[in-house]
Amino acid sequence: MIFTAITPAINFEATAEPGSVPAGDSVVVTLTVPQALPEMMFVVSAPDLEADLVMSANIVCSTIGEVDVLIFNPTGAPIVGAEQTFKVIAL
Repeated sequence: MIFTAITPAINFEATAEPGSVPAGDSVVVTLTVPQALPEMMFVVSAPDLEADLVMSANIVCSTIGEVDVLIFNPTGAPIVGAEQTFKVIAL
């Protein structure tokens, strides 16, 4: 098997606040990421995301310079997400 190193096109940290995520529902958090383009693939991590909130693996850039992250709350009670840093890598 051959492995190839990939150099990220973007390696950026963006600050955003998910706000209140209703029970059994989701919210879209829009991150401002300079140089983000719709044809790019994104990997996003949120090391401080509140317990029980789940970030979708489907990260999209529908507007140049903005990356949309879907945050889901599978619990039976609303969860308020605090402002935090999201780490964004574009390939």
